[in-house]
Amino acid sequence: MLPWWFQNITLMAQIEATQHRSDLKSFALNWLPFIILVLAGGFYLITLQPALAWGDGARIQIEAITGESFIFTGLPDEMFTGGPFPFAKLGVAAWDHPLYVYFGYGLVRMLSFANPLWMINFISALFGALTITLFYVLCLKHTNSVGAALLAAFSLAVSHTYWFHAASPEVYTFLTFLMLACLYFYDRFEETGKFSYLFASVLVFGMAAATHVLAFLMLPAFGLFCVIRFFKGERERPAANQLLLLPLAFVLGFAPYLIQFLRMLGVFNPTDVAESVIGIIFLESSLGITLGFVLESIGMYFFYLLLQFNPLGAGIGFYGLWKSRDGFWRRNLFLYIVYALFGTIYRVTDQFAFLMLAHMFFALAIAKGVAVLLPKLHGNRRRNFVFANAVLIVAMPVLYTFLPSITAKAGITDETLGIPSVGVEDVRSGITYYANPNKYGDTSADEFGRSTISALPLDAFVVAEWYTDTDEYLVFDYYARVAGLRPDVEVAGWMLEDPFTFDSQIVVDEIEAQLAERPVYLASLSEEFYNASYLMREYCIVPEFNIYRVYAQEPTHDAAAVSCLSAP
Repeated sequence: MLPWWFQNITLMAQIEATQHRSDLKSFALNWLPFIILVLAGGFYLITLQPALAWGDGARIQIEAITGESFIFTGLPDEMFTGGPFPFAKLGVAAWDHPLYVYFGYGLVRMLSFANPLWMINFISALFGALTITLFYVLCLKHTNSVGAALLAAFSLAVSHTYWFHAASPEVYTFLTFLMLACLYFYDRFEETGKFSYLFASVLVFGMAAATHVLAFLMLPAFGLFCVIRFFKGERERPAANQLLLLPLAFVLGFAPYLIQFLRMLGVFNPTDVAESVIGIIFLESSLGITLGFVLESIGMYFFYLLLQFNPLGAGIGFYGLWKSRDGFWRRNLFLYIVYALFGTIYRVTDQFAFLMLAHMFFALAIAKGVAVLLPKLHGNRRRNFVFANAVLIVAMPVLYTFLPSITAKAGITDETLGIPSVGVEDVRSGITYYANPNKYGDTSADEFGRSTISALPLDAFVVAEWYTDTDEYLVFDYYARVAGLRPDVEVAGWMLEDPFTFDSQIVVDEIEAQLAERPVYLASLSEEFYNASYLMREYCIVPEFNIYRVYAQEPTHDAAAVSCLSAP
């Protein structure tokens, strides 16, 4: 038998160890989320786009600042029955985001002293950091491993697509936060059985759906999860009278979308509204599925996945998916499958963005994989495993920084990837913009738009069809119309014309009509949309102010002192 004093020492050591573990758990639960929020928020703010963005980011900025869908820009206000309330011209197409626009518009109006472009960009950084924090909390809860939760959270935080959308004006971090909040409240409902958590989960789901229609893809994943639960004999807890309140919760969250939907029905044909809701134009382009298409899509998906999480992280994630066989993890597996399949098959120009939600659920699987593997590793193996993951996570931002130069040395250019040039002098490197999420100090769109619009002669007419010259149209539209820098300049984008059946004769006829009355410019020399070869034969086209001026004859001394471009 051990002496009493040794027993007391042993007991004190056990108490101290228990207290130490309790302190660590308290730190992981109470302080680490705050530290992660500060670190992630600081990281995204430092690398945040400072002003006007390129591409879809500029569209998001314009819509949130004006409270209107860019596609309705040229339509008269009298067409829309908005009454005295704002958002009368905010649509419900697949690319519209009513709740996000409500929030962004309100924030800009509330903080009117701040730069509106930066405020919209700030939304991405704010909800990007909040998402990472909530992501960590969910990982910690379901792995009971601080190491697994931290590795997974930081993997997602610096992954290419997530970082890109947290540092530029996009809707996706706003959406990911709402979707994770929906999962969090549902998780709490399953844990406690309290109906208030289920009500909150459905309410937030409605808010997510009012932000982006992608949120509805949660339904088939949850449906499959519930079917399996039913066949396993697991029962839902809420009573029938409580279930009747769930539609109310959804309607409350989904209200911004419903309001705008009813408004659009008062203006447009119901069939047209319904087709825009599901994005029929882009969906039809994804329906011609062939074996080659499938193989190409799968290859592209795995390329994007490795670009996010490196080979080790990807391997751990798939291992985590394999181990996801019950409860929270099984639900996450179904969500990953649904979003990965959709993001792979739905082919659009910014397809990488539609995979972001699948990447988030995959990152959750990384936490599961690490949590399963760590207890099996001991000593140096455990330390090496953690060290290797940490090094590769830190290495990913470095890779993104050098990726543009790597692709250049490999002979890959914007033209190779189908990224259109911007301006006569090609003022933007598309590969750099999209490959490197770090947007610190990137004012190229701002400088191009401001300098070009400011230099144009009085009452200029700029041809920039929105689909082929997306960047030019949005940048010019912002400075000419939204910022009011040149209200006399008209930017023609033909937003209501189907870009897949666009007739270039529309542009040719418009140029002929406008040229007698005002200066006319082309954003690019698109053959498909502008019949540029015909225009160069019939008119004198001269590079001017980094776009193209159209003259009825050779320019005089007071125009451009260069010769006319010839048709190829």
